[in-house]
Amino acid sequence: MHSRRKQWISALIGLGLSWLGPQTAAAHERPATSDHSAVAPLDACPVAGPSSFIDSWGDARSSGRRHEGVDMEADRGTPVVAVRDGSAEFKRSNLGGNAIWLTAATGERFYYAHLDDWAGTSRDVRAGDVIGYVGQTGNARGDHLHFEVRPGDAAINGFPLVDAACNPSVGLAPILVALRPLVR
Repeated sequence: MHSRRKQWISALIGLGLSWLGPQTAAAHERPATSDHSAVAPLDACPVAGPSSFIDSWGDARSSGRRHEGVDMEADRGTPVVAVRDGSAEFKRSNLGGNAIWLTAATGERFYYAHLDDWAGTSRDVRAGDVIGYVGQTGNARGDHLHFEVRPGDAAINGFPLVDAACNPSVGLAPILVALRPLVR
């Protein structure tokens, strides 16, 4: 019985470790431009409030396009913040609606689209500054922020960066401490 309990606990720990690991499973192929290692961790979560998002990198979009960002669903008007210190340029387009291009000193660029409104005008910003509000302008359905990461000319899969910034893990230490009495 003692051995069986240890096997059961080992299985639970294994499941916990797989749950805490990187989320790499997806229903589609990841293009070579999905390497997020070229970008440092984000300094802030793009949405400053409750939001939900999934890894939809590469999913089909209208006119034969592929999704190149992370769609973060949140209530209309939820603040959107700068993820890096840099220069925020506010623009409008038919596809992105009210949008912002944030250029960091490192040259990384971040694209925010479908905003309900901007917070102020184009300017230099610090990470965490409110720059806009979640909406559904442009070619959007439902309130959300479309967020792209561009270390160069092409977008990369920003999901791992957004996930880490918006859902920081607690690490294994508290889990292992809690399970220690069960292993004895």
